[in-house]
Amino acid sequence: EELSFPIAEFGASGKGRVVLTSSIGIAIYPHDARNSKELVDRADKALYYAKNAGRNQVSSYTRIKNLLPA
Repeated sequence: EELSFPIAEFGASGKGRVVLTSSIGIAIYPHDARNSKELVDRADKALYYAKNAGRNQVSSYTRIKNLLPA
């Protein structure tokens, strides 16, 4: 399930609003990787996929692996 709400909102007196969001990449051992290096690499790929999809997203390697270039 995707998170689509800001993590926090801060009001700065007289300076407008600051919104903090989060992008998350998930990889699961042993389903997505055989060792810790692969696990971190694949979580990182999922993270950057989430950021490129518009930020403030959650992306799992399992769901995106077929969409990535070979």
